[in-house]
Amino acid sequence: MDEQRRDLFVSSRYSKWPPKSPSLQIAPNIPFSGGYPDFIKHPDFGCNVPKGPPRTSALEDMCFYLVEYGNHTVGNSGPHIAAVIMQKVVASNYMQLVDFVRANITSLEYQLSRRDILTGTQISWIDEQWRDLQTWSRQCSEYVEDVEAIMISLGISFPASFAPQHKATNLARCNEDFQYIHYRLKALKARVEVLNNSMTGLASISGSRQALFEAKRSLKEAKNIKTLTLLGMVFAPLAFCTGLFSMNEQYLPGTGLFWIYFAVAIPLILAVFTFAFLVRLGYNDEGDWNLQTLFQNLSTLK
Repeated sequence: MDEQRRDLFVSSRYSKWPPKSPSLQIAPNIPFSGGYPDFIKHPDFGCNVPKGPPRTSALEDMCFYLVEYGNHTVGNSGPHIAAVIMQKVVASNYMQLVDFVRANITSLEYQLSRRDILTGTQISWIDEQWRDLQTWSRQCSEYVEDVEAIMISLGISFPASFAPQHKATNLARCNEDFQYIHYRLKALKARVEVLNNSMTGLASISGSRQALFEAKRSLKEAKNIKTLTLLGMVFAPLAFCTGLFSMNEQYLPGTGLFWIYFAVAIPLILAVFTFAFLVRLGYNDEGDWNLQTLFQNLSTLK
């Protein structure tokens, strides 16, 4: 190994190459949730469980298990010990991944089960959750494919039905470990698909609710426009008559002929409403106006 590359290793009791540069700054590497669970069972220690591997690198962890439990991990000796330890480490990391995915899916299921959350559901929230579900569905498929590739490379069979067991797995091989991980990932993928279908149905319900709200708002706006139209139909004839009779002083308010203003304005208002009513009767269901529709609607009024 190159001398400069050796300085990148962290110094510990299991390292062969301690850093030669005292001023070298090591980037922090903190494992998620404390790192993968220790796969060594300690039934004889009770609550005083020994400290697990350092979880700083694959080399450090393998050295830890070889030094501390190399004679107890598997019955065979030689390179088979290192291979099994590495498989166990990979399986433990996948188990932590399974717990991480399960926690996120459970959180999404909890949000969908809360009635107070669904009461004020917004389209933006549904769209965000749907994108998250699509991401989890894609990632679960990739995780299943990765585990299947590992099982094929290790010659592990795919059982038709897998029954999880509570007893400790065999430390001499990892067949049951990866079969259990494959079973859990497929179960999580099925839960994501169910959530995806539920979110699609919720999006449909929310969309229908939003459409109903928009329809009510449009109906309210239409009623307001209708009110303004009626007011215009009343005051337009009055304004016309006012401008017409103001040209002659004998029809001004207070004169003897002022009554003629009302005698002309009121029939004119009735004529405007009648004309608007006839125009409305002339429209068919397609929104086109014609005389045939007008006569048909007039005949139904008789």
